[in-house]
Amino acid sequence: MRAFNEHMGFFGDVFWIAELEEDLQDKGLYDAFKEEIRKISGSAWEEIRDIYSFEQDDIVEALATCGHQSREASERMFESDGRNYHLDVEKFAREVEKYRRSKGDDHQVIFLVDEVGQYIGEDSELMLNLQTVAEELGTKLRGKAWLVVTSQADIDTVTKERVKEYDFSKIQARFDTRLSLSSANVDEVIKTRILLKKDEHKEMLASSYANKRTILKNLISFSKGSAEMKNYMGDGDFADVYPFVPYQFNLLQKVFEKIRQTGFTGKHLAKGERSMLSAFKESTEKYGQSGVGVLIPFHSFYSTVESFLDPIIVRTITQAEKNDQLTNPDLTFRTYLLIPHHFY
Repeated sequence: MRAFNEHMGFFGDVFWIAELEEDLQDKGLYDAFKEEIRKISGSAWEEIRDIYSFEQDDIVEALATCGHQSREASERMFESDGRNYHLDVEKFAREVEKYRRSKGDDHQVIFLVDEVGQYIGEDSELMLNLQTVAEELGTKLRGKAWLVVTSQADIDTVTKERVKEYDFSKIQARFDTRLSLSSANVDEVIKTRILLKKDEHKEMLASSYANKRTILKNLISFSKGSAEMKNYMGDGDFADVYPFVPYQFNLLQKVFEKIRQTGFTGKHLAKGERSMLSAFKESTEKYGQSGVGVLIPFHSFYSTVESFLDPIIVRTITQAEKNDQLTNPDLTFRTYLLIPHHFY
C-alpha cells in the first residue's frame, strides 16, 4: 500500500494522510488545497507533509479555505491522527481496482516484491498473507493486476521444513508462472552488466582472436576430464567474455559455494551470485588501464574472496606471501607460466 500510494503521488509513510489526499483528488480539490498550502505556509505540500503534525494549523486552514470540510472536522481528524484508519487486503484491492479503472480498460498494474523468501522466513502466517493478497487482486482485477515475487534462493529451499506442506502448496497454486534463474545464468548477467562492449570494440576483439587463436589454445588447455573448464568457443564468445576466460565463471562460482558450505564467515553468501558480480567488477577495474591482449588471471579474484574467508585461512595465505622461500624468483617465474597474463 505504501508503494501504491507513492506511485499515485500520495504520502506513502502515513496512510490516513494519503487517504485524505485521495479524497481531495476525487472531489477535484487537490490542486486548490496545494495552492492554499503554498499561500499560507510558503512551502509546497510535498515538502511539509513529512512533518504534518507540526504544520497542523496551516493544513486545517487550507482544508477549510479550499472547501473540503469545516475547520472543526479537520481539527478532529488531526486529533485522532489516523486511529480510525483501517487497512485490510480487501480495501487494498478495491483501491487498486479504482485506480486501474481511472486509467482505462487497457491499463494494468504490476507489483514487484523482492526477496519474498527472506520476508516469509519461518512464518507460515506471512505466506498465507501473501496468498490472500494474490487471491484478492486476482478476484477483483481479473488479470489486470500482476504480482511478481522474487527469491534469491529457490522458494522450495527457503520454505523447506519451515512451513506446513499444505500451506506451501496453496501459495504455489497462486503463483503458477514460475521462472527459474539458476546460478548457471550468472555469467550472462556479468556479460551484460560488466563486460558489454560497443560494436566496434567487439569487431576489433573478434579480429584479435582470429589472429591469436592458436596461441590462446596452447595457453589455456586442460585435461580431457576437465569438461567444466571451458575455453573460448569462437571469436564471438571471446568478444563477450574478454578480458576473462570462460572457465573462470564456473570455477569462481565453485569457490564461493565451498566458502558458503565450510566457512562460518561466508554463511551469508546466497550461492555467490552477487559476490561473483562484485569479484568480476573489481578485477575488471584493476586491469582497466591495460592494453588489448591482457587476460585477467584467476588470482585477481582473491582480494574479493578474502573478505569471506575465515581468519585462520587468511592468516595462512598472508604468511605464505611473506615467506622468502615461496617468493624467490625461480618459483615466481614457474608460477607465472601457469597463469595466462598476456597472449601476445
